[in-house]
Amino acid sequence: MAHPVTLLGEAQLRALVPLDLAAIDQVEAAFASLATDAVAMPP
Repeated sequence: MAHPVTLLGEAQLRALVPLDLAAIDQVEAAFASLATDAVAMPP
């Protein structure tokens, strides 16, 4: 089943996603999970 993909530019991302300490912590946790093979990223 195909899923639609939405491409966002920098201005759209800045308007939609707050960049606060909680968001930075989540990004850090996501990269740590990816680095330790706790998650798998599809190709």
